[in-house]
Amino acid sequence: MQTTRRRIGIYDLHLRDGGGGDKRCLVMAERLSRRFDVVLIYGEPCDVASVASRANASVDGVETLQLRLPVQAALRWTVGMAPGLLKRAGLEAGLRRLHRALEPTYYGQIKRLDLDLFINNQFFSILPCPAR
Repeated sequence: MQTTRRRIGIYDLHLRDGGGGDKRCLVMAERLSRRFDVVLIYGEPCDVASVASRANASVDGVETLQLRLPVQAALRWTVGMAPGLLKRAGLEAGLRRLHRALEPTYYGQIKRLDLDLFINNQFFSILPCPAR
C-alpha cells in the first residue's frame, strides 16, 4: 500500500528581503522537505535559490509558487522603472501596503494547492488559512 506524503505550504509574502523571518521560512522549508512535500509561497519576484543561499539553506526539492495579483504586471512595471525614485518618494512602502491589503485575493491560488498544513510566516498577515 502506497501512502502519499503530506503537503505543507509555507507563506512569506516578502521573501526577497533576506531578514530573519525569511531565514526561518527557508530553513523550515529545507527541513520539512525531508519528510513532506513542501511548497514555498511568496508574492514579490525574487530568486529563491539566491535568497536561500544567503540564509545558508537549500531549497532543492521544494516547490515554489509566486502569487499573482490582477494588477501584478502594472506593479512590477512601476517598481522596475525607477526603484530608487520610488524609495526616495516613499512609494515603495505604499506598494508593500497595497500588497498586504490585497492579500486575501491570494487565497484562491493557495487553496488550489490542496495543502494539509499551511504555515503563515508573514508578519501581520490577514490571509485566512487555506489548508484543508
